[in-house]
Amino acid sequence: SRMIRAFLLSIVIFHPQFCFSNEFALLYRKKQRCCIAMEEKIVSEEEIVDMADFFKVFGDPTRLRILFVLWGEGECNVGTISDKVKMSQSAVSQQLKTLRSSRLVRFRKEGRNILYRLSDEHITKILQLGLEHYDELIG
Repeated sequence: SRMIRAFLLSIVIFHPQFCFSNEFALLYRKKQRCCIAMEEKIVSEEEIVDMADFFKVFGDPTRLRILFVLWGEGECNVGTISDKVKMSQSAVSQQLKTLRSSRLVRFRKEGRNILYRLSDEHITKILQLGLEHYDELIG
């Protein structure tokens, strides 16, 4: 059931045009069962609140700059990120803490150095879609 909700949620986010059809139906097979979701409430109130919190993180220009740096550079330490966004290392570290707690960014230690990267391909897709949408708005 959780996997079905996650799959349906990805459809809502990445293909919303399918969700507004009266004929919307999705078939999902698991353990030889067939689950059909048709014209029912797909996203719970709790999921809506969690998603709102998730998207709030993208609303801060500094955090967005850091995400775009990580998207472009791959893995970076705090010093490289702070140079790219033209901010102090302590300010960047504070924002990275928020990005880590929201699971948008991962890190790994290499000796005394800590390297940051985007947590997964979903974050890249969100950044790409945001840019595409922005280009359509101004273009």
